[in-house]
Amino acid sequence: MAYGIQIENKDGISLIDEDSKQVQIGKSGNVTPGGFISQTYDTFVDTPYAPCVLLPKPLDETLLFCKVRQASGTNPNFFPFGCSFFHGTTTLTVTKKSGGASGSNVFYADLSTGNVALALNGSAYTQIGQNSGITGSSFHDVGIDENITGTNSYVSGGDATAILLEDGGSYDVKITLDKNLTSSIPNNTTFTMDKDLVCFARHRDGWSTGWVLDYKIGTITDNEEETGTHGMQVFGSDGVLAWSSNRENWLIDSVTVGTPDLGINGSGTPLGEADAVPHPRFAAEVGDTSNWEDYWTLITAYGFCCLTCTGNPDTYEGLRTWGAGYIWCPPNNGDYANSFITNNPWGSSNTLFKSSSNANGVCMAPVQLSQITGSTYIPQVTQGAGVNDGWATQATRTLIIGHFI
Repeated sequence: MAYGIQIENKDGISLIDEDSKQVQIGKSGNVTPGGFISQTYDTFVDTPYAPCVLLPKPLDETLLFCKVRQASGTNPNFFPFGCSFFHGTTTLTVTKKSGGASGSNVFYADLSTGNVALALNGSAYTQIGQNSGITGSSFHDVGIDENITGTNSYVSGGDATAILLEDGGSYDVKITLDKNLTSSIPNNTTFTMDKDLVCFARHRDGWSTGWVLDYKIGTITDNEEETGTHGMQVFGSDGVLAWSSNRENWLIDSVTVGTPDLGINGSGTPLGEADAVPHPRFAAEVGDTSNWEDYWTLITAYGFCCLTCTGNPDTYEGLRTWGAGYIWCPPNNGDYANSFITNNPWGSSNTLFKSSSNANGVCMAPVQLSQITGSTYIPQVTQGAGVNDGWATQATRTLIIGHFI
């Protein structure tokens, strides 16, 4: 063993051992996913637009967990919840307000964010990618172990990194650095950090009233960043933090693999349109229906999976975009509504049913984000021709569901 302690719960599940990998939750909250295209052009409900949440750490170091929850009222007749996730970037400005004297390593600051720039698979489609800006701002946004660009003017040996972030009281954040300041930081000095974010885009038809999408944003780390007043910590023989009662244990309940992306026909009829395969998708269920809100999905797919623009914009087909998406279907609804949420006009109507309406299920499938019809708004191409874009066609994806203990 890496360290000499092992603890199991009453079900025999190991909570502490040499293989423990704990999730350090950077921030958590909830959003109502929004529309992804301008209301002027789309034929469905588009506002409010998709919200964005800033990530404390880079996307490739981040674990994003999501689940749906009924936050208010009683709405048992909900529609399954289809959502796609898009990566973007912004800037975080750290404005020093107090502290920061020479010889110390602590200062207080206010935080502000810049404009949202979404990574739309290298393409910019007019009016697609609408968002309502950044929400859920937190003092955690600075990010543990992240360099604060520009602090090299006030410390030796390059930029300082944040090793502890706390509520700043009358200011947004209290920051503890990994090194002492060699000169005082003047008040209102600004430091600008490049940050990743995630945009939450819903299915084109809307989101059931009273329901939200909860999120937890975390990372696997062994750094010691603890602010609790009590608890237990375990260190390895190398002195590195191996386990802490202030962190969360992620227990995986199911792993399901499939190919849920909508592709483009390369031959046959219709050539160049979305695949006629009815609805590529796969799903998993959790058995504990009485505690279904405890189960979280690890988000592993981001961005578009397909765009089509037919040669005849006056037909029902028009211009459509699909995101690599997730569909949550809590108890009291029996299917994933693929015929509506994916809505492939070239495939037959076909939806995937759960084993029981009492089950809590999650489906990975293409989620239609927009549908533009009418020659006024669609790019004109020669009659009978078409343009399209497809990404990650037939990519193998993994659906991971679990809960925190």
